[in-house]
Amino acid sequence: LDEFSPVSPDLAQRAVGVHVATPVPEGGFAPGASVTVELSSLLFSAGEPQGDEVVLTVGDTEVTAAIDPTVVDATDEVGRASVTFTIPADAAAGDLVVGVSVPSTGTATSFTVPVAAPAGGPACVVEYDAVRVLGLLVGGVRITNTGTEPFAPWTLTWSYTRGEQAGIGIGASISQKGANVTARGTILNPRINPGRSTAFAFLGLAPRSTVAPTSFQLNGIDCTVE
Repeated sequence: LDEFSPVSPDLAQRAVGVHVATPVPEGGFAPGASVTVELSSLLFSAGEPQGDEVVLTVGDTEVTAAIDPTVVDATDEVGRASVTFTIPADAAAGDLVVGVSVPSTGTATSFTVPVAAPAGGPACVVEYDAVRVLGLLVGGVRITNTGTEPFAPWTLTWSYTRGEQAGIGIGASISQKGANVTARGTILNPRINPGRSTAFAFLGLAPRSTVAPTSFQLNGIDCTVE
């Protein structure tokens, strides 16, 4: 013990309660939205030195709030704080990590809140139909731009699972490597403007019954399949 003296107690909490008080919108919070969280169990209750301030770290921003050290009977949640922060304007869609710390005690943890994808931008719908006739694959594809930006030029990709070959395109230039198919616009339909559609047909081979692809990407954007 003498070798490691003086010995200091570890005052950091290991289990901090987090309740997101602001109702979470469907899809997540939009960038710029205000979010209030209720924190608990930030402190101990056996006479240890107490912290008086909690810090939330959101991106490059820190938000502080006072800690209420009141002991509430029949609970083990000493040290409460209510903190409001803003979702950063440049927050990416998905889970946003929010850091929680009490500098005076060493408590450090984090939680996440969902961030919605930004409104607008590129979006698309694909309608695919194909049948097998005497070993041939006869099909057609319709692409609709449901977003706010044009696809120019455009490239649609998809994959087969049963050995199909898309073959020759009519209204699109088609190539295939393995199971992966790429269709590109031609000089007659080089762009798809917002609210507009383009369609093409193809003739290929189907060694056995064909199964419609379930995933299409237009210029790398996942499309809704109808």
